[in-house]
Amino acid sequence: MTLPYWIGIEVERHFTQGNQNLFNSVNLRLLENTYQRGWFTSTAQSTVEVPNKFEITEFAKNSSKNHRLIFEHKIEHGFQPLTKTLIHTTLRASPGKRTIPQEVTNSNKGLLLDVLTTVQTNGDSVSALKMPTINIWGNQNAHLQWQGLQGEVFIQRNLTQIETEIYSPQIQLETTEGKILIQDILLTGTVQPTEIQGKGILNLGKIRLAGQQERPIQIEGIKLVGENNIVADYLAYQGQTEFQQIQVGAMKYGPSYSHFEFRHWHLPTLNQIKNTWAEIRRQNLAPEIEAKLAQIRLMPYAITLLSQSPELAVPHFKLNMPEGELHGTLHAKMEPFEEGLSFLFNPQQMLFKALNVRLEISAPQIWLDKPDEELSAKTTFHANPTLRQYLRTWVEKGILILDDKQSNTYRSQMHLERGILQINGQAVPLAILLN
Repeated sequence: MTLPYWIGIEVERHFTQGNQNLFNSVNLRLLENTYQRGWFTSTAQSTVEVPNKFEITEFAKNSSKNHRLIFEHKIEHGFQPLTKTLIHTTLRASPGKRTIPQEVTNSNKGLLLDVLTTVQTNGDSVSALKMPTINIWGNQNAHLQWQGLQGEVFIQRNLTQIETEIYSPQIQLETTEGKILIQDILLTGTVQPTEIQGKGILNLGKIRLAGQQERPIQIEGIKLVGENNIVADYLAYQGQTEFQQIQVGAMKYGPSYSHFEFRHWHLPTLNQIKNTWAEIRRQNLAPEIEAKLAQIRLMPYAITLLSQSPELAVPHFKLNMPEGELHGTLHAKMEPFEEGLSFLFNPQQMLFKALNVRLEISAPQIWLDKPDEELSAKTTFHANPTLRQYLRTWVEKGILILDDKQSNTYRSQMHLERGILQINGQAVPLAILLN
């Protein structure tokens, strides 16, 4: 009969340490932690403090104090390895003074998240997640309505692999400036934490943006794919973006596809930036002070990161429009530079000379050549003469030229190296792009 109790001791040890690591990683301050161990069943409760960035009730909208959340756990450990361990976790708004009132705006008595975790006898675990509809109020009358989520998280023993699938029907954010609506959200991913590798896929059925003064924008059939890999101390990341259609007012575009890559990003420096930023965030400073402190603390790491020759590449970008196809490529790299005395006296010039950029772009000729009166309501620049005039200036300056290999098309090739800008094979001052 001592076996279940001994197992309960081990469960408590791992559980307490895991909770502390989780709260630290997401900027939650642990205020109180209790654990009551039994022979077959144990209970635990953790109270954390959340910085007052958002209010998760209608009644706390005018509160300036931090609020609190309560994690409650019921753990059934029983006779291992004969039985599985079950952990039922709930996250609720704390009902006390100086905290969020219990009457959160959902029908589940303050429930924010419900998780049922089954730990297999081999150490693997599966967690089923459910979140009810919640409302969150922020500053300046911002209101976020999240219509819940559901999903599963599978974790192999020793955290060798984590697999996730989470679905949410709708998220809506309203502010004084307008409204953002996102529907049919599906996130799937596989991560190998010990190798710092993984792949994620985010599918969004629809995004709608409606501003007070702007034309509404609707994007449908969105797919974002990302995959990272570690070679020595350097991170490589590949991403893809797709959407089937984007509608701006009465104009429709799509489909669109792009592929982008981050290469040779120094992982130890990225981790220093992440940890320093998390440390700054935990101080709960005023936004102006936080921004200034971040600039001072993060600048040395940013320079170190750039000195490791990181690269950004967009091997392919394509957008179908009523007027034709817009496509292009981009490659940017920081060449090696010395962080010596000359760098201290003129860091901006040193960084500028170390930047190597190549850009190629191709666009339909109809964008710029037709007179305004001949452009239909569906043409891109019919309602944007300022942008049309700006791009026609690019034609006059030779930045955009007619493609001698593809009719009815403008093209441009730009190359920046050692502080010298070349456009379509001709050296030009950088001010030609800025003016």
